Amino acid sequence: MSKKAHLKLVLMLLILSIKLREKFMPRGIPSLTENQKSEIIKRVTDKGERVPDLAREYNVVPKIIYNLLRNKANQHQAVIELVKLKRENEALVKIIGSLVAESRLGKKKK
Repeated sequence: MSKKAHLKLVLMLLILSIKLREKFMPRGIPSLTENQKSEIIKRVTDKGERVPDLAREYNVVPKIIYNLLRNKANQHQAVIELVKLKRENEALVKIIGSLVAESRLGKKKK
């Protein structure tokens, strides 16, 4: 068998194996609805249920649930940071306002 024919055969076998894998082994992980995500987060945080048990129940890998929990924690941190920044911004606006008022009063006196 020539090298070219051999490469052609290998390529055909590779394509066939990919098509068979796609047909019999679905790709991807089943997605969770927003309600399911909320329920899972509540069950882990409030009721203390184990992640592997919930993963089996919802037919997902545990990593999906751990990612949900991590993202929820990150969102919480982002909200805390936003509130802190808003407070700082309000304080700075007050300071700037009082400085502007003082400078205007100083100009009027002269």
